[in-house]
Amino acid sequence: MKRRITVKQLQELTPEQQVKLNRWWSPENGDYYYCINWDFKPYKGLVYLKGTGEKKHDALPFLNIGQMIELLQDNNVDMYAIFNSDGELADGLWQAVKAVL
Repeated sequence: MKRRITVKQLQELTPEQQVKLNRWWSPENGDYYYCINWDFKPYKGLVYLKGTGEKKHDALPFLNIGQMIELLQDNNVDMYAIFNSDGELADGLWQAVKAVL
């Protein structure tokens, strides 16, 4: 079961959606994120946040299932259809998140 979105999915966002996601996100210890101003190379673009949970203005989180549910709940999205859809839960949640952003 897929637990997080991917770099490819983050790259689907428009600049406006990226700003909204960054504003919504409150980093926590252990979150993974992608800095959009860095050249991404597989496994080298993942950064493990430690301690302070300091927010970076050019960072986008690799949202996990729980974070996507939280974002959708914050925006009063009915998730009944998402949980009853076929396929990966994370991918269905991501489609709903993109629509909200």
